[in-house]
Amino acid sequence: RKLCEVVFNSASALASLDFSEHESFGDGVVEALEEAIAGTESRPASLRLLRLCNCSLTSKSLEVLGGALSTSIIRTLDLSMNNFRGGGVPLREILENAAILRELRLIDCQLEDEDIVLFAPALARSEVTHLDLAYNQMTIKGVQAFLEPLPESCLEHLSLANNNIESEPQSLAKLAGSWASGSRTRESTIDLRGNPLSTQDLEAFNGILATLLI
Repeated sequence: RKLCEVVFNSASALASLDFSEHESFGDGVVEALEEAIAGTESRPASLRLLRLCNCSLTSKSLEVLGGALSTSIIRTLDLSMNNFRGGGVPLREILENAAILRELRLIDCQLEDEDIVLFAPALARSEVTHLDLAYNQMTIKGVQAFLEPLPESCLEHLSLANNNIESEPQSLAKLAGSWASGSRTRESTIDLRGNPLSTQDLEAFNGILATLLI
């Protein structure tokens, strides 16, 4: 908390902050940053980029962020390499409340299908355009949770790389169709690399996208 106070007292209009790779911080760092993230009457929010990778955060931090982000102007939030298993509900609140947030990175956060099922529907109401879920524990069940919200979402880039998504052609075809049915072009990307999928699976998936996207 003292470190956070020093940082914000010395730079009241701080636009970016990277406290990554401080495993000793834990959830306390988010609690200490809550006012700086949300802003106050005397000191409006100024942070636009916040990185707290590998800081031993838990779902408790997600709950705090879910409230603070409702009045923040953070556009990029990187919470990678923290264990958020079981954090599907607070992640949903982040997506629903953070009106300014555009990029959310949750790489290697131990997220499972149950977490994805809980927060994926909120994408239809979110302004997030970049979502990185690489190196989690998602299977094809988690992928299926994206099918309904994707057409209504603002996502332009979605990484599901290096999860446990296995070959199921019908579900992958539906994923491609759901992705293409939104207002996306060929500049948009959905990344499935590093999953237990064959070259043929990936080629078929990309082929469907190429056919459907403008």
